[in-house]
Amino acid sequence: MTGGGPPSSRWSRERRRRLLAAALLCLLVAPGTWWRAAEPVPDGRDILTLRPLAALRPAGWPAPLRLRGIWHLDSPNTRFGGYSALVALPGGRLAAYSDRGTALVFTEPGRGPAAPRFRDFPLKDPVRWFRDIEAATRDPETGRQWIAIETINLVARLDANGRPEDHGYPPQMQDWPYNRGAEAMLRLPDGRFVVLGESTANLGSTAGPGLLYPGDPLAGDAALRFRFVPPRGYRPTDMASLPDGRVLILLRSLDLAVPPFAALLVVADPARIRAGEAWPWARLARISPPLPRDNYEGLAARPAADGGTEIWIISDDNNAGIQRTLLL
Repeated sequence: MTGGGPPSSRWSRERRRRLLAAALLCLLVAPGTWWRAAEPVPDGRDILTLRPLAALRPAGWPAPLRLRGIWHLDSPNTRFGGYSALVALPGGRLAAYSDRGTALVFTEPGRGPAAPRFRDFPLKDPVRWFRDIEAATRDPETGRQWIAIETINLVARLDANGRPEDHGYPPQMQDWPYNRGAEAMLRLPDGRFVVLGESTANLGSTAGPGLLYPGDPLAGDAALRFRFVPPRGYRPTDMASLPDGRVLILLRSLDLAVPPFAALLVVADPARIRAGEAWPWARLARISPPLPRDNYEGLAARPAADGGTEIWIISDDNNAGIQRTLLL
């Protein structure tokens, strides 16, 4: 037998590696010296700095995938950071949503001043204590956006100005575990919605739940259930539409590194989603050194001026001192 030993021993090594990485992550985000500040003084200034970093392309990327830049984002605003979802807006702007229930709208690098705008979501009870926004998507025709709050498996619809219109608890998400709910949500060009949950099982499980809605998840229509099976140890964190109808999916894993994360981009075709089956995908590229390691969780895509597609990725700094908010 080849491959480094029996499957059981390889799985044991993988489990130990992931448990060590999880322990490192717990240490990373534990209260104490890792924190940027235990209780920061509120700061509401609309200031955002984008500092360019060295942009070196990892080996093994497909030829058409080119790295255009990396930026370190920072701000004194106490609502800054923790970004888990990213949406492309008109006019070369991006909207980043955080696991603290806040949003940052800013201009992409190279399109003039960042002109940031920070905001909170004025959602009513019982939502106000559960603000872990992990997924967001947008209808380009109406400007409406949808956000998913993972901890309570809630979906909220926002109007074109980012104000809440409606929210609810889609029934088919309610059996998803606490803190392992909707990690990625995408409105497809035909109006259907794809939602991926993080997991329904333990740390070692490779399969996660998926839902394909015929329209708005708040409309009350039943969704088709399927499975999403990424490489072992990885979980979906965000999705974006590609011009040919396929979907780009960002995956994140724990790794024995500092910061303890690895990331991967895969591509899947919604036309191949089948009830009860695993959604097929194809590997595109690893987000790996010489790119900086971090907790990449947000993904957005838009048509590029040269006829290609711009792909934007943002990291969640976990409010930890040795992590950063990075934009690729």
